[in-house]
Amino acid sequence: MRAVEGVLGDLARSPLWGRTGSVGIGSAGPVDASAGTVSPVNVPGWRGFPLVERVRAATGGLPVELIGDGVAITAAEHWQGAARGHDNALCMVVSTGVGGGLVLGGRLHPGPTGNAGHIGHISVDLDGDPCPCGARGCVERIASGPNIARRALERGWRPGPDGDTSAEAVAAAARAGDPVAVASFERAAQALAAGIAATATLVEIDIAVIGGEWARPATSSSRRCAGRSPTTRPSPSSGV
Repeated sequence: MRAVEGVLGDLARSPLWGRTGSVGIGSAGPVDASAGTVSPVNVPGWRGFPLVERVRAATGGLPVELIGDGVAITAAEHWQGAARGHDNALCMVVSTGVGGGLVLGGRLHPGPTGNAGHIGHISVDLDGDPCPCGARGCVERIASGPNIARRALERGWRPGPDGDTSAEAVAAAARAGDPVAVASFERAAQALAAGIAATATLVEIDIAVIGGEWARPATSSSRRCAGRSPTTRPSPSSGV
């Protein structure tokens, strides 16, 4: 919570802070917007953490709105990004985790708890590796950066002299043609494509926007894997 309080302190020092009427939080999920709590899969110390209550107290009682970070990203992409002009869209981020959100009928669809569209925890391999969320073979467990690197190491990829075992190093090896590194990214793309195709089947999206560190490699590979699918487009804000 100290990190959150530090961010709020930085914001409060802005000359514009006095005009602030409310605070919005986009948190790693799952979240419970109705209860104001967060339980991020990748932050085991926060389970049912009362983030809204704590932020409200730290800001002197300002109203606080909580949604999943993937839903927040979706709102931005639909407003000003790659999903602008599309009434039915899945927007997702592929980075340390895999998150997402939905626009349906031209409106953001967070769901009652703020988690709708959390594509990272769709299971695409029922016999796959256990996920910290309790399921098996989740998209995030296959396609997130740390899991791309983990799988490459398990399958025999070895880092260079610098010992770098990050997903960035695996990506560099894949670009150089290392077959194990390439296979790890292809497996990630298959998982993303399966999640996108399942979402398109359920709610008839017409575009999937992918942002995050692995947006462009994931997009180029998932197009090959998805078959008949909605338009898949990297977010212009992904910076990759």
